[in-house]
Amino acid sequence: MAFHLKPKEEKFFSLLDQHATLSYEAAELLSQAINGEVAKETALEKIDALADQAVLQHQRNLFGYADTLRGQAETEENEAYE
Repeated sequence: MAFHLKPKEEKFFSLLDQHATLSYEAAELLSQAINGEVAKETALEKIDALADQAVLQHQRNLFGYADTLRGQAETEENEAYE
């Protein structure tokens, strides 16, 4: 049994890069909020949006774009009834 350090799927690196970028943006917002450069409520909203974006990117990579849109529409419908 051989162990491979490099994944066979090149999509892995694209996904990793996307998540690293989103994580960096969230960390910058957190730093700005702590330093008082941005309102904490504003930073929290933007960080939540970045987290949602990361989840959607992950779902697109795992399940495909159509399934992601269908799931997003179902979520919006459920939230409308709450």
